[in-house]
Amino acid sequence: MTRHSRPLCGLVLSSILVVSLGTAVPAAATPAGAAASAAVPAGAAPAAAVPAAPPAAEVTEVAVELPDAPSSARAAAPAPEAPTVDATESDHLVADLEVAPGRRATPVVDTSDAQTLGVTWPEPAADAALDVEVRVLDEGRWSAWTPLEAGAAPDAGSVDAEHATRAGTESMWLGGAEAVQVSFADTVALDVGELALTLVGDASPADGSPAPGGTSAPSAAPSSPAPSEPAPSSPAPSSPAPSVPPPASPTPTAGPTPATATAPAAATTSSTAAVRDRAAATASRSGTVGRTVAQVATAQAAGTQAAAAGTAPRVISRAEWGAPAQTCRPDVASGLVGAVVHHTAGSNGYGSVAEAMQQLRNDAAYHIQSRGWCDIGYNFVVDKWGNIYEGRAGSMTEAVVGVHAGGFNTGTVGVSMLGTYDAAPPLATQVAVGRIIGWRLGAYRVDPRGTMSYATGTGENSRFQNQTVTLPRVIGHRDVSYTSCPGNGGYAALAAIRNTAWDASVESWSAPPSSLLRTSADATVYLVSGGQRHPITSMAVLQALSPLGPVAFVAPQYLAAWTVGSPVKRVLLEPDGTVSFFDAGIRLSFGSCAQVQDFGLDCADAIRIDAAQTAALHYGGRMTNLYRTTNGKAFYVTGGTRREVADDRSLAEAGLPSSAVWLLESGISYLPYGTPVVRTGLQLHERGGTTTYKLASEGVVAMPDALTAVPRLVPGSPIEMDAASLARLHVAVRLEPFIRRPSPNSGVIFLSSAGAHRVVDWEAAPQDAPIVPAYAYAGVPEADLDSIYAPFLLKGADDGTVSVVRQGRTRGIRSWTDLVRLAGTDTPTILEVPGAMARLLPQGPLYDPPGTLVKTAGDGTVHMLDGEGHRVTVSTFAVTAELGATRLVVVPDAEIAARAPRDGVLRTIVACGDTTYVGLGGRLWPVASADRVHFPAGQQLDPATCAALPRSDRPAPRFWRTVDGTIYQVVDGTKRPIGSMARYEQLGGTPATTLGVSDFAASQLRTGPRL
Repeated sequence: MTRHSRPLCGLVLSSILVVSLGTAVPAAATPAGAAASAAVPAGAAPAAAVPAAPPAAEVTEVAVELPDAPSSARAAAPAPEAPTVDATESDHLVADLEVAPGRRATPVVDTSDAQTLGVTWPEPAADAALDVEVRVLDEGRWSAWTPLEAGAAPDAGSVDAEHATRAGTESMWLGGAEAVQVSFADTVALDVGELALTLVGDASPADGSPAPGGTSAPSAAPSSPAPSEPAPSSPAPSSPAPSVPPPASPTPTAGPTPATATAPAAATTSSTAAVRDRAAATASRSGTVGRTVAQVATAQAAGTQAAAAGTAPRVISRAEWGAPAQTCRPDVASGLVGAVVHHTAGSNGYGSVAEAMQQLRNDAAYHIQSRGWCDIGYNFVVDKWGNIYEGRAGSMTEAVVGVHAGGFNTGTVGVSMLGTYDAAPPLATQVAVGRIIGWRLGAYRVDPRGTMSYATGTGENSRFQNQTVTLPRVIGHRDVSYTSCPGNGGYAALAAIRNTAWDASVESWSAPPSSLLRTSADATVYLVSGGQRHPITSMAVLQALSPLGPVAFVAPQYLAAWTVGSPVKRVLLEPDGTVSFFDAGIRLSFGSCAQVQDFGLDCADAIRIDAAQTAALHYGGRMTNLYRTTNGKAFYVTGGTRREVADDRSLAEAGLPSSAVWLLESGISYLPYGTPVVRTGLQLHERGGTTTYKLASEGVVAMPDALTAVPRLVPGSPIEMDAASLARLHVAVRLEPFIRRPSPNSGVIFLSSAGAHRVVDWEAAPQDAPIVPAYAYAGVPEADLDSIYAPFLLKGADDGTVSVVRQGRTRGIRSWTDLVRLAGTDTPTILEVPGAMARLLPQGPLYDPPGTLVKTAGDGTVHMLDGEGHRVTVSTFAVTAELGATRLVVVPDAEIAARAPRDGVLRTIVACGDTTYVGLGGRLWPVASADRVHFPAGQQLDPATCAALPRSDRPAPRFWRTVDGTIYQVVDGTKRPIGSMARYEQLGGTPATTLGVSDFAASQLRTGPRL
């Protein structure tokens, strides 16, 4: 035996409101947008106390053993004396009591804590051979044996089929029965664990006393009470609400055929302030500016569709009756083609809405926990008073595939009447079944009175297997399965149900749920008006029409009833012939078709709307060409362009009118920008950008924002304008940090926060510095002409890096040593400017002084930097060690490629200008003029390179002593060994004139004959 206790719902049914005609309303749990009007029996009284949540359903499963020897069955005792078993305390039941020839039964099972019963078995078991029957002990009297028919099964391949664990019977409502006994045909033997008796119940009383969230039972419920009229509002879908908010006024309707509309009376023109406030409020409320129509679709529940709110029957939500959560997401069909009518085959003796809800909770628990389905099997359930309950989650808005008619679940809506209807169902029940069927089929333009061609697959208990059959659109369960469902009375009522469904579906066809429709498969939203559907191609337009209602999802068949019209632009045709602009839920009348053309539109583009739609859009007065926006901009609209206005004085100087409307900027976002309305003397700034414009009488001067720090270059505060507007200005001059004056030989100027500097360092300025007329920088003071030396050293105030400026680029200096060496002094002059101004100059690679050894990451070749523009290839580090070049850095490939190569490879003897140097021991030794004839010609290098390398303050000696003690004299480009000390002294050699050298340094000279 297993026992399950699972809470089903946490919402509160807080009170019952008694209304006329004996109806009552569960008030607290009504979903948003749904009217609170659930009918209950006449004479019902409100509950005295309300619990925090509907009672939890508890499932008890008891294993049943069918012995395989029918002859061993014991004779059953008379019913009053039959043994009673508490199922919650039994390991299993043995069905070995003979109750009739060929039948054996379980012991009597106590059901004081259960209200619903079912029997389940493994999928392969032959359910027909089991022939399950039940009898009920109620108030001391046993009922007759009642067949318990095999239940429905999921369609093959569905999500429910994948999750289903066991086959089983339909559930049976016991109400307040004291005990039950279950019997089986004795032709089947099943071991313990294969067959199970399921009992479902909760703690709510079933005797008519006040139930949680329900009403007390009447003394005598009418057999056919008058149906309660459902409230004309649609219950809220379980999916998220649409992104576009509902209007404050009722949603206008627009049928598929034009309706004659009375022209509205002349509206009072709203003040511009009121119109502006309304536009701003609409923008704030929508919160959807800049989103696409597809994004709006994503914000709503995928695959959902709405039906006409004005014709929807009142449906009690899952939250109200305490539905348990789904354990998996059922399949959703592409649409609905028909409906299957059922009855639950339980007792009709339930006496309150609370008991009806309890049945639903128990059935849902049986379907989910015992059968393993995703959810309750039915899409909707209707009680005997005509109250409609939402069954499977999503059935209000989707073609959710249920489990109610094996092989016929897909594309049909399953509606079950709560109880057994061998006699005619109450009129209220018949009407409610018809209305919910018509409402759902109407969303797909399906005629409930017609026939359908249905291709079925394999279905448990189905009359049709893998064939196509023609059936009425609305059928009884018995039409497709081997069952008596929905009872003889229920089946006889199908004709009336079809007629009611037809009336309900026609209402939904002629009254669309909103003026804004779309399907789940296509994100395109349409404005439905005048028998046509007009595609809305932008989020801005959709937002502007939000007072016409939220976007409603409908079936493709439903939407196809309207022919496709022209796309919605910003122009509408009202019933009285007025052509209007619209934005932010406001309509403003144009004065002429010429004015319409100013807005890039045509009177022929106007979409005709009906009177209700016209009334839903607030009248904002006459349209003007001056269009002010709620975010502070102004545009003058003319010739199909929008000209941004800098200020009112610019408008006046241009002779343009100042009367304006205030709307959202998105209202004219479709228009291209025209030349802005500006005036001389203004400073303009690119909104969100980095460029400032000075409007001089001679022309427009553009400059990067950082240059506004130059004194008196841009007086006053710039006016912000859109980049697209400023792009329409004709710019005469573009200022840069380095400029040239137009007068000959005036040199290069550098603009800084100190003023205009004359650049002395010819290597600092770019060669293509622009020539700029004086008016472009008029008023800028001359800076200290001595403030920039060669080299040009620059530092940003927000950065500690000092850079040398070369060809208009900054190159960061690696160390103070390099800086001092470059500047030639330990007190270098550095120009400090604002960081943004320093960053105006393009950044080059780090500065490496002449004499630095460099290589790239991808090439092992080493070069020595020679001056500022050359390089010399290094064949061995022995040479650089003699020269004193020891620092090696990795540089970008471009840095190597930018320098011209010197011929040959680096040698230890070099020439810088007129001086020859010999690299010995890590220093350059200058060769005396008189000794040049004795040394080989040096490799020519830039003087800056020689200056950067370590140098000796003594001239290069001609006497060299190698490591082995040999002394050489450099003579005529060779080194000649000296044979003796006497000869060495004879030649003038002394320790002061002799230098010890490495073998490598000595090897760089040819060896001559011995002296």
